[in-house]
Amino acid sequence: MTTRGMGWVPDVAHRAPYGAAAKPATDGADVSTRLEGYVRRGGDQEHTNSCVHWGYAGGLWVLSGVLELPEIWPSILTGYWSTRMLTARGRRDHVVDMGCRTADAAEVYRTQGFASEKKWPFVARNVDVEPPIGAFLTCMSQDWLRPQRVIGYGEEHARTIRAAIDAQLPFARPILRATRVDQAYLDWRPGYMPWSFCGPLLGRHLELCVSYDQTGIRRVSSWGDSFDRVESWSSVMNDSDSESWILDVDALEFGGLMTTLVLRGGR
Repeated sequence: MTTRGMGWVPDVAHRAPYGAAAKPATDGADVSTRLEGYVRRGGDQEHTNSCVHWGYAGGLWVLSGVLELPEIWPSILTGYWSTRMLTARGRRDHVVDMGCRTADAAEVYRTQGFASEKKWPFVARNVDVEPPIGAFLTCMSQDWLRPQRVIGYGEEHARTIRAAIDAQLPFARPILRATRVDQAYLDWRPGYMPWSFCGPLLGRHLELCVSYDQTGIRRVSSWGDSFDRVESWSSVMNDSDSESWILDVDALEFGGLMTTLVLRGGR
């Protein structure tokens, strides 16, 4: 039996720290697969509960392609460590591999920034090891990143997701979709089970979403292969134990980032 971690910690139901995404003017197309061409495949979080940061890393890779930036693939373990330090209020003895909130990860990436994957690459056994100072020295705050939590349920929630994915380039945006994991979730992956088995509710998991069709939204796996799972629109619209986040950007801050990249010769 192959085991894999998860790691999403749900936020307070009414909290949307970066503002709620506005109701879109359009429903989007029936099918949208354009962003799939920007996805980096093959990520494997193994037994760690780092799914939130795998989702962010995949989303940032997509954004770097959509916005024509140099390729962005942050150090997952550095971001995950910093997010857990934020949750533990700086107490290293409280930093354990128990997952994290999507909003906390957003705050770390916005303020601390991304560390270079080359300085602290993903090795599962290092999940509880503090990253080297060299990794933190590569960080640069990313004020242009503005994740927005989608609030509300029903058709409005689905419309907001479809509009973000289906917007004209370069305004299309990836989605981070987090839900609980039960046996029905695992039926699409025979032979897999969560690292920590805890009854009918096996855990909570976040995945990147960049496409959809009439049946539902397609979720990109972080369990080591390219197989995707379709979550039905019924689940998206009616599951109250879930979160959806749009990886949006601030246009003014993004303009400043582009100027910096040009001055540094990064373009």
